[in-house]
Amino acid sequence: MATSWKNGTLAYNQKASLSLYTLTFLLATFIEVMVSVIFARSVHTLLSGCNSVPPIGEPLLGESTVENIEFVDTLCFYAEMSINDGLLMWRAYVLSQSKKWILILPFILLPGFFVTFVVVTFLSPVSEIDTLFAFATIVSSVANFVATCLIGYVYWIHKKDMALFFNGETRRSKVASVLSTLVTTGVILLVLQAIYFPMNSTNSLEYTRDRSQASPIDTEDMTIPIRKRGPAKYSDRI
Repeated sequence: MATSWKNGTLAYNQKASLSLYTLTFLLATFIEVMVSVIFARSVHTLLSGCNSVPPIGEPLLGESTVENIEFVDTLCFYAEMSINDGLLMWRAYVLSQSKKWILILPFILLPGFFVTFVVVTFLSPVSEIDTLFAFATIVSSVANFVATCLIGYVYWIHKKDMALFFNGETRRSKVASVLSTLVTTGVILLVLQAIYFPMNSTNSLEYTRDRSQASPIDTEDMTIPIRKRGPAKYSDRI
């Protein structure tokens, strides 16, 4: 009945404090790895002599600086995606009555993802982002799929209690309960990611195809003749 679902909600609130330790560990792991990678990358840049002053006439931001900016931007994107996966796994962990075996998956996926990211980054050029993006997409898809299956399984067990719980309220409180359920379980996040990843993959494929079909630029055809300053000739005045 609806009472069992309300008791489950109370148990959810009681176990949330315990699950915060898991979330804190995942966030601490992310912060530690991110700071270590950025610090190591900065030291590598300084030791490579990239901090020298560029000559006059060259841009202030050199090629190495642009690569470092792209590196940090890519790292932030992967970090955001991993945090979203961690939150979704945390919700699945709490809703499944805090079963410890569920913790095996995030402990393997999230720290393993960062370790692989560091290894691939330092063993391959920074410009090779496609491999990292494909790996991050696979890890994120697996984490979201497993978490969604766990959440769906829990809600399938309590489907009768949920129907009684939602039908016994007013229309306004029913809408609020449905929205709260969607946000709490991470369904909205999953829908947004399901929309984002195909669109981003399509844009990446179109960008790669356009670059492969583009012809090399001929610098001789792009030269623009510039007339020197000075008094015009008599033939030019006519």
